[in-house]
Amino acid sequence: MNMKKVKVVALVMALMLIVSSVAFAMTGEVTGGKLRMRKNASTKATVIGWFANGDSVDVSTCDTSGWYAASGYVYKSSKCTGNTTYKNGYVMSKFIK
Repeated sequence: MNMKKVKVVALVMALMLIVSSVAFAMTGEVTGGKLRMRKNASTKATVIGWFANGDSVDVSTCDTSGWYAASGYVYKSSKCTGNTTYKNGYVMSKFIK
């Protein structure tokens, strides 16, 4: 195989790898009350914010062991009042519809 074909094949394979690793996102709604956003996908992980019932949250379509990677505006306290801050973390998928 000549070098030009090798380069084209390598480029196509690299592009396929990049496209396959891109996580697709969707917007969901928090159900069932207040929802904790955690630093990692574990109930033992640090809580980094709270969503109120009905809040919108951007989640990955990859549900890993009951968790979504998530992004959104979260409250600093479990009272879900006051200012919000945009954060990235994890939420339990069973509380998102």
